[in-house]
Amino acid sequence: MLKSRNRHALRRIKRLSGVDTILDVGCGSGDLVDLLNRRGYEADGNDTSKEVVDYAKNTRKGDFYHGDAENIKRALSNRKYDLVVACQLIEHLNDPLHFLLGVHEIMTNRGYLYLETPNLKAWRPRSVWRSRIGGMYGEDHRFAFTPEALRNLLGLAGYDIELMETRTYPPTIMKELICQVINKSQKQGKTSSNQRLSIMEEENIIGKVAKRQIKNILKKLYEHILESGLTSVILYIPNKLSERRGRGNHIIVIARKRI
Repeated sequence: MLKSRNRHALRRIKRLSGVDTILDVGCGSGDLVDLLNRRGYEADGNDTSKEVVDYAKNTRKGDFYHGDAENIKRALSNRKYDLVVACQLIEHLNDPLHFLLGVHEIMTNRGYLYLETPNLKAWRPRSVWRSRIGGMYGEDHRFAFTPEALRNLLGLAGYDIELMETRTYPPTIMKELICQVINKSQKQGKTSSNQRLSIMEEENIIGKVAKRQIKNILKKLYEHILESGLTSVILYIPNKLSERRGRGNHIIVIARKRI
C-alpha cells in the first residue's frame, strides 16, 4: 500500500504549480522523500522517531529531522516550504488543529498542504472488510474524520481546499479480507495445554523458530503479491466501486494557505 500511496501522492504533487521545496511530516523511513528528491524536488522529512530518522539519513536521499509534529517549527531552523505533506498523521495527534495552525509558520506564501487520513465514512461495523478501516482500529488513533469534518477543520485552520477525494488503494480490499480469514482461523485453532515436560518445551522452541522463518518468507511473498501490478489491475473495479459516494477508505486533500 505504501508504494501505491507514494505513487498517487507524486502524481498529485506534479500537477501543482510553483512547488520546489517539500516537507513530509511523519515521513517514517523516508520513502516518499527519497522519491520526490529523485524526481527533482528539494524534499525533507520529519518524524518523531529518532530510530527511523537515523535510518532515513543513512538510506534515503534528502535531509531528515527529528522532532515533534505538533511543534514542527522548532525542529526545522526556520525553513519554509512550498508544500507540506502529512499522510496518515493527524489521526494520531493530540491536537490536529494546533498542528494545522503550526504548519502555516513553515509554509511559503500561499503554500500547499497535502493531507491524507482514514475516512470514517468508509467504516461499516458489520461489513466483511469495512469493519477494519476508517480509522476505527489502532490504539494510537485518537481521531477519525469524515470528509465533511475534515473540510470544517481545515477551514477553521485557515486553508482553502483545492481538491478533496476519497481513495481505496489497490491492496486494501484483498488485505482486509485475508486478515479476516486469518483472525477467524486463529480463534478456531486456539488450544490450551498444561504439559511441562522439558523435551516438549525444547521441541516447541525449535518449532517456533521454524514457524518464524516460514512466516517471514510468506510475509515477503504476501507483500510482493499485494504490491504487484497484477493485483492493481484485478482490484481496479472493486476499488472504484468502494469509492462511490465518498466512501473510499482514505480522504486525500490538497489545500492552500489562506492569506
